[in-house]
Amino acid sequence: MFKELMYHKNKSKDNFLYFAIFFFVLSLISGPFIPDLTVVLISIYSIFLYFKKYQKKLFVNNFIKILLIFYLYILFNSFFSSEKFLSLKSSIPFLRFIIFAVAICFFIQFKKFKYAIYYSFLFIYIVLFFDSLFQLYYGKNILGFPLMNNRVSSFFGEELILGSFISKTIAILMFLIFNLKLKNFFYIK
Repeated sequence: MFKELMYHKNKSKDNFLYFAIFFFVLSLISGPFIPDLTVVLISIYSIFLYFKKYQKKLFVNNFIKILLIFYLYILFNSFFSSEKFLSLKSSIPFLRFIIFAVAICFFIQFKKFKYAIYYSFLFIYIVLFFDSLFQLYYGKNILGFPLMNNRVSSFFGEELILGSFISKTIAILMFLIFNLKLKNFFYIK
């Protein structure tokens, strides 16, 4: 019974993580606040899991050491800036990206995590594709955003960054296709 309880407990943790990953990818089209909040939540959750599972010191990894040295360098430069408050205001929150990178390095070793990211990006690309076609043919997307200067923007609204978003994130999807050896996606022998 204890094993079943622990399995159910771990399954709910996995479900939370998969939901958070899916929500993070989906939130990328919403604006800066929700993705940043999701990054912070995933980072805190991953630190908790890392220390609970491995009970190791976090600073044994060279990648983490380099990121922390870079972060200290940024903070050090902020103290010598002419606008110290403005400089520190932008450099202190940079720590969340370091913790998020550590979380991704920790979770990328699990195949289920890779599949969660793969399906999340695949879902968002399919939704963007059909919404863009809808906006192109009807002049408005499903949320009511009109065409801007005869350009399709989908869920991005007045920001004309649909192509930029796809070009910057397609590499993640392509990496996962080849890393997970999804031969059904392309006809590869």
